[in-house]
Amino acid sequence: MDNANVSLLPDDFSREMLVEILSREPQGCFVWSEFGSALSQFDKEYMSGIKDMLADMYDCPDSYKRLLKGGEFNVENPCLSILGGTNIDWMLDKKDVKADLRGGFLARTLFVPYTSKDFEMDTPGEVDRQWESKLIGFAKSLGELHPVRFEIDSLGELRHELKRELDKIASESEYLIELSAAFTRYQAVGLKLATLYAVSMGEWGGQIPVEAMECAINAIRILRISILDILGSVPMNRDDKILIEVMNKMQQLHANGHLWIEFRDIMRYTHRKKGEIIPILDSLLEMGKVRQNGKTYQLII
Repeated sequence: MDNANVSLLPDDFSREMLVEILSREPQGCFVWSEFGSALSQFDKEYMSGIKDMLADMYDCPDSYKRLLKGGEFNVENPCLSILGGTNIDWMLDKKDVKADLRGGFLARTLFVPYTSKDFEMDTPGEVDRQWESKLIGFAKSLGELHPVRFEIDSLGELRHELKRELDKIASESEYLIELSAAFTRYQAVGLKLATLYAVSMGEWGGQIPVEAMECAINAIRILRISILDILGSVPMNRDDKILIEVMNKMQQLHANGHLWIEFRDIMRYTHRKKGEIIPILDSLLEMGKVRQNGKTYQLII
């Protein structure tokens, strides 16, 4: 990546330092040989707010502004990537990992699992210089291409199909909150992957081919397994169990003919107190899993 003139961002930084760097060079890639160590660094006091900032920039806003001691810094058209590896057990040991999986930093991460080593690497490994030269040349050529716009008008049905598939998996899981957060991003990732597949097919601008989106959806189906495995290793907390209980009871009431469910009935059938039910319904409303009409609620199946 370095030989191909890819902008590599520093391994170690403060939030203020990173903003200054990105104000000069807003596109780049972090390469972290140990992703767990980076997460540990983010929990330090001087890195406060860094995960929120990275999550915001990862969504590619038009600009990001921050006022520092040295003045106001503007990051125009930020585009950040992160490449890293870690032992999953070590990563899950971090104290904020569950919150990050729910909707913040880690919900924007694609986890590509590697379960076993089926080869032995030479020591030292020998580099195929011919292939290295081709790869560097290809990466450089991408950086020299002029910007174009890809269109997605022909992908509507495939996108809806992916959404329905992911929504069904999330709604049937005890990890509804975390999966809803991750799968919302996976739908956007599907379009990004489809764009990359289109480029690999020789396209540069215009409509993204349906075949490229089909490849992207198949990739998402593989990658979603890894997030399910990771969540299965994270202990559920008390609120998660109440959320699943509330959804199950609402589903039963709908099946018995209740189109809208009174708040008091949710408390009565779950045997839960008002203070326990209110934050759960707020979470379900935020996720788009229920709709509200006054003091009545309806589960969106």
